[in-house]
Amino acid sequence: MPQPTLNRMRIPSMSIFLMLALAGCSSNDPLSSFKQKLSRAEKTAESPVAVQIDGRWQKIKFDIEGLEYDVKETDSLSSPFTAEVAFKASQSLSSFHDNKADAEKDSDLQSGGSALQDSYFATYELQDGQWKMQEFKFSLMSSGTSRAVGTSDRKRSLLQVAFE
Repeated sequence: MPQPTLNRMRIPSMSIFLMLALAGCSSNDPLSSFKQKLSRAEKTAESPVAVQIDGRWQKIKFDIEGLEYDVKETDSLSSPFTAEVAFKASQSLSSFHDNKADAEKDSDLQSGGSALQDSYFATYELQDGQWKMQEFKFSLMSSGTSRAVGTSDRKRSLLQVAFE
């Protein structure tokens, strides 16, 4: 006896639903998504970009070292996971230029080296499936005191944006 058309359609629909549900499970792994976020952040920070500082242009990139992170599960329903990140970064800079085009062409970046490395610390919360930065601080190698990156600090603001 032939099956009704409705039953034949239900099996493929349920199979498709199950495949979509299972496919979604692998992309919801908080640790994996956080690693991807950090990988993109590192690539962005280490890519040279021209920035205007006090009316002049300079090319900058950051050299990230010692990146460490820890992802923890919480009891919170709104933020079921948190993450902490710590790393050191030094700046490689070009000479100053009168315009953006000249700064972008400049490939001679001088590294500040490990003597000028600052330490950075960021915290994140997973909210609605997205990692959101809660805090971003740095401490100067020379002073050791920690502080938030200010909006007037154009160079460090670039690093903060990369990690947001």
